[in-house]
Amino acid sequence: MKSTAQNLPLNKENMEMLKYVRNYTPHMIAIYGWKLLIYMDTIEFRPFRSIPKLARLPRRSNDKRFASENDNTCHCAGSALLRQSVLTEDDIVYASFAAIEGQEVPYAVMVDHKLRSVVFTCRGTLSLPDLLTDMIIDPVPLNKAGKEWGFDGEGHYAHKGFFMVAQEIRRRLQKNRILHTLLGKEAKHKIDEAWVETQDPGHKSKNLPNCAGYDLVLSAHSLGGAIAAIVGLMLRSEFPNVKCIAYSAPGCVFDRKLAGKCKDWVISPFVGKDMVAHLSWGSLQRVRGRSLDMLRRSKTNKAKIFQTMYKKGDPSKLLYDHHEVPDTPERNAIAQQISELAESAHSKFERIEMHNPGRVLHFAKVSTSRKGCLKRQRKYEATWVENDDMQDLEISTRMLLDHFPNYVAYIINEVTREYVPEERNISQVSVQNFHS
Repeated sequence: MKSTAQNLPLNKENMEMLKYVRNYTPHMIAIYGWKLLIYMDTIEFRPFRSIPKLARLPRRSNDKRFASENDNTCHCAGSALLRQSVLTEDDIVYASFAAIEGQEVPYAVMVDHKLRSVVFTCRGTLSLPDLLTDMIIDPVPLNKAGKEWGFDGEGHYAHKGFFMVAQEIRRRLQKNRILHTLLGKEAKHKIDEAWVETQDPGHKSKNLPNCAGYDLVLSAHSLGGAIAAIVGLMLRSEFPNVKCIAYSAPGCVFDRKLAGKCKDWVISPFVGKDMVAHLSWGSLQRVRGRSLDMLRRSKTNKAKIFQTMYKKGDPSKLLYDHHEVPDTPERNAIAQQISELAESAHSKFERIEMHNPGRVLHFAKVSTSRKGCLKRQRKYEATWVENDDMQDLEISTRMLLDHFPNYVAYIINEVTREYVPEERNISQVSVQNFHS
């Protein structure tokens, strides 16, 4: 599918990389909370299994096992985070469920002693406000933010919606000093002592575990992955060894040069035909143009054409060749609209081409087989692809299903077990193991 796709050779470096990408999937799933928990049980036709889990979520208001902000009265969001992570209550240092720039973007800081890592994660798209953040696609220059946070932002751009949220999270992380305290770092940028006193009157942040020498890893999915990549960019002057795994991140986070500069510390894995990973202003415009062209050339109604997405058949038989299109007022009007779209392609969005952050790792489907009467078994392989190969949106029945975080985690685990010899004898980690 990808013109520059390179299958991963079975060497030690790639095996370690796959294990690294796999090991941080539980953290990115955990921040989705109780809503994903219900969804994961429902799709496995076990909706009632969620009831006892949800019943155990509420906590007493004075039962504060870790610091959290803007959780509900019963502390259900924090409890779901704890239940779905692979960590203990002492390992979740801080979680925020407060609105950021008017959007719901929960985020958390955890300590994973097994991986010797301090992990930051934030939630992906799960609500209408999150979708609105995705749609604020105007590229914003990073020169001012670069001066504030100590990176080279001159001539570079980021997705405006993601940037606005990421900048506020970065400021909050600076104010509460959690990362600095955990990793034993002196803050280079100003810390608001009054804000810390207001938010942490019990001085819990001063009693955090000593994680000096641990890695700092940002692990998040979808919208969260894009935000994590931008937060990581703003952290690098103080934490130069920060790493980021932006699972299924949108294809419109950084400009081309900045996306390339991030390859040393950002990996963007995605699965199959994931629509979001290919999402950018340019790809949306091209899909719109192709859709209009199909409508202009169609021999039949739109319903039959779109049925070819779900049924076997050659859609080209339903279309006139370009030189055979009947000359009618309706078709000429569509042709005029296509022409106007092409003329407007030199807008700011097209001049500043936006890309996925860092190196793009594609878990591509290579075969499908039947497993029983109803279930299909899909086999995937991991391949590196270039950012330029992500610029076209492929319409498919799998383009939304391949984006779900639980499915992303499941496929990454399956491929890792296939690639890494010592993992094959380990009992299979199913999607449920992340929350049961």
